Amino acid sequence: MRRVRFIHLCRTLAQPALLRLYVLAGIVWVLVSSVSVHDVMTNVSQVGEMQGMYAFATYALMHTERLVQVGLLILIGLAILLVRDIARRSIRIPLRVF
Repeated sequence: MRRVRFIHLCRTLAQPALLRLYVLAGIVWVLVSSVSVHDVMTNVSQVGEMQGMYAFATYALMHTERLVQVGLLILIGLAILLVRDIARRSIRIPLRVF
């Protein structure tokens, strides 16, 4: 019976949406450990208007390390996939819509 419960637990934890969530959490952890969040928030508070915020975000993204740039791209992609998975589960969209 233990094997059956173990297999059921493995199947539950290995769902695609949960795997994406695990990878998302790992990437967030890497990004937070690579970036000084306190300094970023201090600089953001000095920006002011929306145009300044866009310029700040663009400049900060272009002048950061490659690890952070790639991590942000993967983070955005996984977030989009998770939103798609949540939408499919909540409104029952078929897997293939062509």
